[in-house]
Amino acid sequence: MKNVCFILLVLIGIPVIGWAYGNTEPTPETNARPAPAAGDSAGLSSLHEFSHMAVLHDGRKMPMHTYARLALIQLSGRKSVSGMPAEAWMARLLFDPSSTLDDPVFLINHPDVAQALRIPVNENRRYSFSDLHGGMGRLRELAERAGRMESDRRSQVENELIRVYRNLTIYLDLFYAMAFARPHPDFSVEHPALLDLLQAGDEPVMLRFYDVAERAQTLQPLLTGLTTKPAETWTEVEQAAYQLSGALYEWARQHQESPLFIIPVTHHGEESWLSPWSVLGMGLRDPGAGEAVRGLVEMNDAYLAGMQVDFDLAARPFNDWVDKQLDGDRSMPFLDWEITFNNLRLFSWARFFYGMAFLFTFMSLINKARWLYGASLLLLGAAFLAHSGGMLMRMAIMGRPPMTNLYATFIFVSWVCVLLSFIAERFQRNSIGILSGSVSGFLLLAFSQRFYLQGDTMGQVVAVLDSNFWLSTHVTTITAGYAGCLLAGLLGHVYLLQGVLAPRRAETRKATYYAMVGMLGFGLTFSFLGTMLGGVWADQSWGRFWGWDPKENGALLIVLWCSILFHARLDSMIGDVGMAAGCVVGAIIVMMAWLGVNLLGVGLHSYGFTSGLAMNLFVYSAFELLFIAVLTPWAYKRIQSA
Repeated sequence: MKNVCFILLVLIGIPVIGWAYGNTEPTPETNARPAPAAGDSAGLSSLHEFSHMAVLHDGRKMPMHTYARLALIQLSGRKSVSGMPAEAWMARLLFDPSSTLDDPVFLINHPDVAQALRIPVNENRRYSFSDLHGGMGRLRELAERAGRMESDRRSQVENELIRVYRNLTIYLDLFYAMAFARPHPDFSVEHPALLDLLQAGDEPVMLRFYDVAERAQTLQPLLTGLTTKPAETWTEVEQAAYQLSGALYEWARQHQESPLFIIPVTHHGEESWLSPWSVLGMGLRDPGAGEAVRGLVEMNDAYLAGMQVDFDLAARPFNDWVDKQLDGDRSMPFLDWEITFNNLRLFSWARFFYGMAFLFTFMSLINKARWLYGASLLLLGAAFLAHSGGMLMRMAIMGRPPMTNLYATFIFVSWVCVLLSFIAERFQRNSIGILSGSVSGFLLLAFSQRFYLQGDTMGQVVAVLDSNFWLSTHVTTITAGYAGCLLAGLLGHVYLLQGVLAPRRAETRKATYYAMVGMLGFGLTFSFLGTMLGGVWADQSWGRFWGWDPKENGALLIVLWCSILFHARLDSMIGDVGMAAGCVVGAIIVMMAWLGVNLLGVGLHSYGFTSGLAMNLFVYSAFELLFIAVLTPWAYKRIQSA
């Protein structure tokens, strides 16, 4: 029977772990833009230099490699398109945008949105620009109508309409971000005098916006005084020059809000980042910035021609110029680190190894083979190393302690849970530590993906947390307390299950109980210290030690509940089963203090919001309360009758 269970567990568990590892207001007028024509991309064998280009996005300097991933995740919820890495897709979107028209990059979660746009519902929920193009006008109308409603009154469909339209706007902004580097009919020149003036040869030619902008000064003699002359008296060359300058002005106006900030300039010691369109709109007055734009044009030409050497020879000087402009900037040397961090996928590997460690631990509890115990311990160690490496790399890249946002707190809390589990296993050597460490590490890292998919996890720190000293003391301490209480709650689950499934194994339950109480004591100690340190920080920042802020109240509830449990146990008001049930309740309180108070949207700690969190917390709390209500009396009865 044990062998059958063993085989079934392997056949079922490995695919499950593999699946878990693998799943890791409207701006421009889209109707005013012409639909691009379809085309094919020549592509390049290497995008190394392109991936290393620095981009300023949401106040943070990042490599194009990260920027591309964030953009694609926002659009599609994935980091690749049909097996194509995000940076390769971004290069196509910038340099050969018409080749991306049929790429399924627009995620539409609700089928009613697709039906409202009168497009066929796609089972994988991802659509291309070609799919959405015919319904853009209706999408814009519906999104604007939904945007005028109060946010708390919108339905899921209305929020989805706004999100899809914003994503379509982002796509179109990037689609035209390098349009200045490609010929367009708006800049066709046929008149011989105008061709000579622009040094464009002898034959009619279709120029680029960049070509005309670079030589705009040569048009001034023809344009001077035209506004004072009747239009019917203009010569053919004057009419052509006026039409060309009008197209130049209209393009500059239309694209002035381009989102691609890749050109840093410094004036009077102040650093600012410009998009190529901003540099062109200023008339290329900054020589260095002008050369940078020329480099982008050369990159575009080389990409379309499929010339790898030419592309690198244009991209490398561009990157060198940016590095020189930002000489001494702390973040620049870490752009390479960030690309390495992205490629290593350390947290994904950690999740995988945590899952495998749980699988082998479970098998060892059935089979009792010594090698299974050793394998589970080794897998947990591998997961912890990958987890630690990823966390340390994030700290180095950001120059911050490990907790800067909700995503980072999940990374740190799960790390502390695994560390505490190792300590428990070191003293007990009964697989309970490995089991609790693998489960807590896997579940918390898996849940962190929810925040990862919502934007840049290494973005700017909110003002209330912008203090490395207090991030290192107060936030680290109190989140370590979260870890202790959560681990105690997990062990409370284990204890109750042991009481139901193996009521005669008193020694096994006793070991679990001691580990559970130890974790609860750790959680109480660090939650108390963190709360006190938070009061000192509040006194320095806001002039008061305590203000009954929701986040402060949440931390206090954890301390009070842990204290109540210890006092009740010491006074024999509850037994071991009651203590276990209390620890499970403590885990609910931690989640409410950690995440739930953010939903209130009030207080000085109002940060770290995420959509859809309320329902997840409700489901979690309901499940836990049901678990306690069913298993607590059941376990107590089974233990008493054993």
